[in-house]
Amino acid sequence: VSTAKLADDAVTSAKLGASAVDSTALASNAVTTAKVADGAVTTAKGGGAFNGRRNYIINGDFQIAQRATSGSSGNGTYASLDRWKTWAGSAATVFSKQDHTVGQTDVPQASFYARAVVSANSAAGAYSTIAQSIENVLLSNSQQMTLSFYAKASSAGLKVGIEPIQNFGTGGSPSSRVLIAGTAKTLTTSWARYTHTFTFGSISGKSIGTAADSSNFEINFWLSGGSDFNARTGSIGNQAGTFEISHVQLENGSTATPFENLSQSETLLLCQRYYNKGGDSFTYGQVFSCNTVSNAYCWVRYPQQMRAAPSITLTSTGQALYVQGSSRSISNRVPQNGDRVGFQYNLVVSGVAGNAGHFDATAPFYVADAEL
Repeated sequence: VSTAKLADDAVTSAKLGASAVDSTALASNAVTTAKVADGAVTTAKGGGAFNGRRNYIINGDFQIAQRATSGSSGNGTYASLDRWKTWAGSAATVFSKQDHTVGQTDVPQASFYARAVVSANSAAGAYSTIAQSIENVLLSNSQQMTLSFYAKASSAGLKVGIEPIQNFGTGGSPSSRVLIAGTAKTLTTSWARYTHTFTFGSISGKSIGTAADSSNFEINFWLSGGSDFNARTGSIGNQAGTFEISHVQLENGSTATPFENLSQSETLLLCQRYYNKGGDSFTYGQVFSCNTVSNAYCWVRYPQQMRAAPSITLTSTGQALYVQGSSRSISNRVPQNGDRVGFQYNLVVSGVAGNAGHFDATAPFYVADAEL
């Protein structure tokens, strides 16, 4: 039986047994691009393999912790892991980066996870959450999305509340945020994958804040929430214990695809749009122009353009300015003329006019913060 002897459409999928055509039964190059109908390979059929960058969450595998590997949660503070904001009220919480056991397979290809230890709490207004805000609320307009993550808890029956939020930015008169009712997921003491599909509301008629790149949409993980927050938490109630979470992914559509693994360098660069620190091991790496009697200047460039002109914090640890071979006393440090790409670093010294100097630093000398 040759191809020429078969009528068009004589062989249909209904006439083929299950698994009748597999990779071993196909000749090399039997399936070519020309033979694949338009639209035949879909997101669902590709398992995410051909869809490009799809995870809205940055640092969903908890690789990057520029600030610290562990910290106490506050009210809207970034205590530890990059891009993960913590909130805690009357429910003390420690949020930290942890290593998966080498060779584990419960969370495929995962090296790290986040741990939140929530202390006992009972007040109706008590809460503990971790959240991530994703830039540009326009991307959420009437959009169906699926959240997936791996999690476990210290006691079976502890729950995580999932709350999507739309925020319309700052500056001017932006619309009030929109909360989507919370949904609870019940955890066990073993790693398991959880998914939640939902649809954001339309933003038609909403006003976006005038501050550039300030609007966002958010995924809020509730670890404890007293009765005041039942509508937002899915009624998880006051909870205490250890919560562990890994491989968090948020993507368009109704299907949870395999976690999108990025290299550490890619993830770090994405995080540095919102927060970065620099200058460690800066020995002989920066030349200063000493154009007045008491000032030395240089330009510090961030690793990449930041979301907004950041707040800048300068430190003084492990630093020295050398002019004509001699160390000069630095009496003050001032960031000037900053924007989204860098700032002018002014060192106040003495007797340096008309010279050039080089700056040594053995620890980061600046922190730039433009988080949402």
